[in-house]
Amino acid sequence: MLLLAITFAVSLAFESIGVAAGVVYGSYHYTDKLGAKFLGLVPWIIPVSWFMMSYPSFILANRILPPMQNLW
Repeated sequence: MLLLAITFAVSLAFESIGVAAGVVYGSYHYTDKLGAKFLGLVPWIIPVSWFMMSYPSFILANRILPPMQNLW
């Protein structure tokens, strides 16, 4: 649950900054077809989708990168 909360907060912040200022990902916007928006900028479903992509991204990174020695 903590991972969901952190991912949700960070992705919502980056997406909001990106839509408002075009700083992170360039200039873009979301239409109303994705539902209600946070501050009228980012649909609430977008941070959830970033969370849903975190595990597949982790698996792909583990397959692409060579195994690392445990630093602990």
